[in-house]
Amino acid sequence: MTEMSVAVAGFGWMGRVHAQAYLRLRQSYPELPAIRLVCVADDVPGRGVEAAEQFGFDSCTQDWRNIAADPAIDAVSITAPNFLHREMGVALAEAGKHIWIEKPVGLSTEDAKAVAVGVDAAGVQAAVGFNYRNAPAVALAKNLITSGELGTITFTVPISQ
Repeated sequence: MTEMSVAVAGFGWMGRVHAQAYLRLRQSYPELPAIRLVCVADDVPGRGVEAAEQFGFDSCTQDWRNIAADPAIDAVSITAPNFLHREMGVALAEAGKHIWIEKPVGLSTEDAKAVAVGVDAAGVQAAVGFNYRNAPAVALAKNLITSGELGTITFTVPISQ
């Protein structure tokens, strides 16, 4: 693959971050395919047009479903409001698009499971945007806790399964 065609669904603050990252990706990873920004979807009037002009998307739409229908798009960043993540994630996976979906994947465990099932059934790749996963401050905090340097931790927030 010499080029990957990408769309961004939802162009608020996080959508802008994704577009900027796609434009800079080969600066850090020159061996990757070139990224072509094919389409930006946002339901706010004028926002998609502005994004297309500023970031060089080939086209824009107010309906993210047009991204699902476009066979030229390989992958989609889902950066829309959280309540849309399940619907978009499932539909875009079913359309054969690889997805990068911002956290949370949905509003419930059921939402996240539905997206995972959709991704598995479609045979596409998916990633969830945990932007602190490899942050140095988080790694340092983990090391301080596991080394015992902070003493006994007396309160933790349980993670539901």
